Amino acid sequence: MLNFTVDTKQIEVVLVCSIAGGTGSGAFIQAAKAVHVLSQGYNVNISGYLLMPSVYQEFLSQNPTTWRDVQSNAYASLQ
Repeated sequence: MLNFTVDTKQIEVVLVCSIAGGTGSGAFIQAAKAVHVLSQGYNVNISGYLLMPSVYQEFLSQNPTTWRDVQSNAYASLQ
């Protein structure tokens, strides 16, 4: 049997998303803001992992137009 305690005073929220396009790729800032607003009164640490377009390069390199679009989506997400 495992014996551990949970520190309810510290909540860890990790957002993981791709900024290369697709559903919600530009919404990571709004998602972090929503977590921030909803967590008022709690000790919450919000962190994120953003997958860059290079994750998809191997699969999209055969189609230069699609690869360029994916890179453009990522750039726009960070603006």
